[in-house]
Amino acid sequence: MKETQILDPGQKLGKVVVKLAQLLFATFSVLLFLLAYLGNRGLFQDWNIKIEPEFSWFLSSYQPHQVVTLFCIIAGIKFLLLLGIMVWIDRDI
Repeated sequence: MKETQILDPGQKLGKVVVKLAQLLFATFSVLLFLLAYLGNRGLFQDWNIKIEPEFSWFLSSYQPHQVVTLFCIIAGIKFLLLLGIMVWIDRDI
């Protein structure tokens, strides 16, 4: 097994920051997809959510629990994309 030694402290710090970002993004995406699943199973049906008039044209056909589920899915996909970017950056360091 060939091991490469990193002598640059800035590169070591960069690897640590990228690994922490990967952990953070993976955790957020898992939690958001869990909330989306629970919202789909009816966890948020009793919530009384008021939708702002600016968004009523887009969200008028959705129930409040569906809005929360949709938000969690979109945010989870965003964090998965950010995780992919961090994995790509980690490979290049």
